[in-house]
Amino acid sequence: MAPDFVHLHLHSEYSLLDGGNRMEPLVDRIAGFGMDAVALTDHGNLFGAVAFYETCRKKGVKPILGIEAYVAPDIRTETSDRRFKETQGVADGGFHLVLLARNETGWRNLVRLSSNSCFYLELQSHETPEQEEVNEQILRLAADLDLPIVCDNDAHFLRAEDWNSHDTLICVSTGKSKEQEDRLHYPKELYVKSPEQMAELFDRPETAEAILNTRSIADRCNVELDFSANHAPLVRVERVEAPPLPAGTAEPSPGTGAWFDRFCAGYRVEPLAVQPGEEELAALHADCDRALRELSEAGLAWRYGDRVEEAHRRRLDHELSVLAGKRISAYFLIVWDFVNEARKRGIPATARGSGVGTMVGYTLGLSHACPVRYGLLFERFTDPDRSEYPDIDIDLCQDGRAEILEYVREKYGYVAQIITFGTMKARAAIRDVGRVHELPLAQVDRISKLIGSELAVTIEQALGREKELKELYDSDEQVREVIDTARELEGITRHSGVHAAGLVIATQPLENLVPLATSRTQGSKDVLVTQWDGPTVEKMGLLKMDFLGLTTLSIIERCRQLVRETLPPEAIAEAVP
Repeated sequence: MAPDFVHLHLHSEYSLLDGGNRMEPLVDRIAGFGMDAVALTDHGNLFGAVAFYETCRKKGVKPILGIEAYVAPDIRTETSDRRFKETQGVADGGFHLVLLARNETGWRNLVRLSSNSCFYLELQSHETPEQEEVNEQILRLAADLDLPIVCDNDAHFLRAEDWNSHDTLICVSTGKSKEQEDRLHYPKELYVKSPEQMAELFDRPETAEAILNTRSIADRCNVELDFSANHAPLVRVERVEAPPLPAGTAEPSPGTGAWFDRFCAGYRVEPLAVQPGEEELAALHADCDRALRELSEAGLAWRYGDRVEEAHRRRLDHELSVLAGKRISAYFLIVWDFVNEARKRGIPATARGSGVGTMVGYTLGLSHACPVRYGLLFERFTDPDRSEYPDIDIDLCQDGRAEILEYVREKYGYVAQIITFGTMKARAAIRDVGRVHELPLAQVDRISKLIGSELAVTIEQALGREKELKELYDSDEQVREVIDTARELEGITRHSGVHAAGLVIATQPLENLVPLATSRTQGSKDVLVTQWDGPTVEKMGLLKMDFLGLTTLSIIERCRQLVRETLPPEAIAEAVP
């Protein structure tokens, strides 16, 4: 019978340029060993937590969610963090602490970068004299303080034979070459070992409990992620009096643009800061449904005047019914609110994507194409059987985008941009690995050109179709080593960035809902970002919106202004059918 061991200290590719384990192969190996649980403890982040959780569940393995945190001393008068490792490329900074979520409270604490757990002293065995000396001190400390011990392997790569490619990855991370001695060298034992291998490493009587305690910890860690939750902002609709017209100005005629603008001015969407009870929540949703219908009915008159057909009304009624049934009327009102604000400020804004195909979006002025006339399908946007939240992407004039973003931030308070992850594509992998292996730049350029710039081309595909590349691979040992290593690293997550347009918006502190980080990719200013990418934040019930700034809209708006400045209204009206 295999020893009852559970890996509780393990890194994925989301320990960026430090961990080499990809989710599917990692969990396949765990399951292949007959192990029924495993933890993920990436360096200071939860980037891969949801993907890890879903992969484990799919393969019948219990996911244990955690991080490897850093208790970092201050260095050089500023707060220390892992940036010192990347800078020096020799050793890691700070003190490492593995934190595992024991339950949903622990998970929420991890998201907020805090913890509520019991403490164990961790033993590792990597065939290094220093580690063995530390283990003896840990055992003595455990005995003195009556603390339990646990063992693990701090796995950074999958198999023993993956050490070389992982060593190359570390060189990419630290800006070193393979030949340099004064650099960070990871032990060759940091791979995902079998229970039998781990039991053999800790077979002394004084360390026997360290193996058993991995199961004890795994059994106590039980976190269920809720994929059914809806964390979209809660709003209430206030009916207000439209501002008085200037003296001597007549009320606008019903159905005109001025009349619709004045009608819209009687509605104010306000975020709800306090989570209401069930009865109040139901009343809020019902009121949002009513407000959306009232605005849409007015928009119907604005768009069609006395030409409203039965098909238009039937389509609008159907959409409003579906939106009310899915409780997403508030979502439309939120989008309408900031698009209407853009309109009031003279900033062009329009929907794109599936949101264009809705009659509700057309009547609210979010889009400008009649879905009945052009045969646009509401079902592309949403339908009663789809569980995922629909998405309305909004194009904004580039010149006014920042102004509307600031309006949304001030109004809702809890706003963050969305992280993105870049992977090591074929040519980038060749360039990174070529530098680390000190392959002459001319050779690196030659190989990169032979691979080609075709989107999503792989090294394997390029070798199969480029005769010159295959001949180079077969004839030059250094080139072959670079290409083989690049193939192993190709597709691994390399870096994080910030989504050009995506935001998450909530009416409660975001750290209650999603792990957050800061990014300096946009100049020197810190930008608050989610640790999960767009599809993941949507999967976890958060509202994601895309605010795309388009110079095209800016150019069109400037042209419109020039026309109005240079031509009288009569000439413009005559020129436009």
